[in-house]
Amino acid sequence: MRVVNLCRHKTVGWEGLIFVDDDGRIRITNGVCIWAPTPHRLDSLEMVAEVDVQDILTYMAGRIEWEPIAALLQGELPDFRQDVEYLSRSLIQNVSYEISDKHVRITSPSTCFVDMCLSSRWELEPLLDNYHQVLQMAKAQKVKVSYSAHMKRTLVTEWEMYKSSVVEQAALFRHLVTQAHVVETRGIHCGHIDDKELALMMGIRDKLMPYEYGNSILSRISEIAHQLETFQRDLTRNPQCYSMIVL
Repeated sequence: MRVVNLCRHKTVGWEGLIFVDDDGRIRITNGVCIWAPTPHRLDSLEMVAEVDVQDILTYMAGRIEWEPIAALLQGELPDFRQDVEYLSRSLIQNVSYEISDKHVRITSPSTCFVDMCLSSRWELEPLLDNYHQVLQMAKAQKVKVSYSAHMKRTLVTEWEMYKSSVVEQAALFRHLVTQAHVVETRGIHCGHIDDKELALMMGIRDKLMPYEYGNSILSRISEIAHQLETFQRDLTRNPQCYSMIVL
């Protein structure tokens, strides 16, 4: 749990904080209620450098369910003040945020901060079925077959590694999505080298990048899947298009 910004309601005037809870969700509180950061609610707030902490703690007093947030205010807020100077700087204009469960892209006119996609998830049995169908079609059409790509061996012997990589990448990507929402909520300011939350997001991005390398098991399985689909489509539409295929 950590504080990511301080806020004040533009019309009502109450002060509060924006924080990330232990489940990685972004929340807004004024000590009386807790809300999710919907676009409408965020539009009703202005970010500020100071809030009346004692006033917020008074609202929380005596309520057991508020104790973790009260402890956060008392323990972390002094450290958070290091962010205040950064958050007081001008926002970078025209930053685009595209955040979904499968794609995270944050860019400004001059910088791409992150552009990551969650890999497609493949199942073993359909891929093996496609492999055998392509092989049968090629033989029926008297197309020569080379097995130098070792597609079947890769699918069978490295599938457990593939499944583990899928799980690892998915967990990291969920973390990236959550952190991207934190960055969006705070905005990216001038001199963003000082932005701790942006740096955290970039660190997650860096951990995800090896899963996209061409020699990663995720990339190799995806390449096999797409190649099998191409062979199957081409052999169906134009049986004369290949003199040899490589499986």
